[in-house]
Amino acid sequence: MVNHGADQIRRVSILISKYTDDYVVRLTEARSEGMLRMSEAELLGQLEAGAAVVLDQFDRTVDAPAHPSIGDLMLTDFYDGLAALGPEGSRIGLERVPDLQRTHWRVLVGALLAAETETNGKFRQRRGQIDRLAAVLQAVGDGFRDFGLPLHAAAAYERAAEQHLLLGDRNARDRCSLAATRARHEARDRGFRKLAEACANALVGYGYLPYRLLVWVLVQLGVFGFVLWLAEPTRVGVVEAYHMSLLDYLNPLGIGDVSQLTGVGQSLLVAESYAGTISTSVFFALLVRRWFNA
Repeated sequence: MVNHGADQIRRVSILISKYTDDYVVRLTEARSEGMLRMSEAELLGQLEAGAAVVLDQFDRTVDAPAHPSIGDLMLTDFYDGLAALGPEGSRIGLERVPDLQRTHWRVLVGALLAAETETNGKFRQRRGQIDRLAAVLQAVGDGFRDFGLPLHAAAAYERAAEQHLLLGDRNARDRCSLAATRARHEARDRGFRKLAEACANALVGYGYLPYRLLVWVLVQLGVFGFVLWLAEPTRVGVVEAYHMSLLDYLNPLGIGDVSQLTGVGQSLLVAESYAGTISTSVFFALLVRRWFNA
């Protein structure tokens, strides 16, 4: 008896393999011409067009399995190679061994096309399947980022974040969204915007890690307290300088509270009060966003 379901999946798999091979050829050509970084966005658009064709074929030809198993995926052959990929030697070593880089790209592109097909296909996924697809997409994102395709990585991370959201796992969703943002930052050309993004990442993890800002708050308190003591050594001691700095940071001191200081010390505390107001406002805004953002 012919297994029609297996034959239908085989036809879709052949189509995915064909698009994967063609796409890896384009990636290799762009890399050999030194245009991979500049043309990555355009190439990614071509991959998404291919994914739409594969999805159409999948929806038209594949029937629902008669006895579906919880957690089983239909295109598992494309995911098996992900476990063998690792970041070691990715950027430098693979440039010296281009055939190995093509092999890794083929695994990643095939897995991404397969996962896109299953997540967007006509069959409703169970929680176990969604969880596996999220893990696959996250692994694909890690692989693309390790092997020099950050925009592809960002696309995979975003798909993984969508799957985690379906599961109600907000922490995992935020981790994938943060990874996607960092990957897009990596692909950006040098300039003021990239510098501003780097600062946002260092301070608050692009808003996904608000508690990082507390480190910046401690640094500000330490610096302002020390500079205040240096500016007013005859009027305040070290302990008093840090005490005034802490109070001023949380609740700006009035003129009567700083009357013993010179204009330099008073100006310093004014600057600190603005820094404190801005920093605490940003921190609580990000914290509220993290707590209540669905």
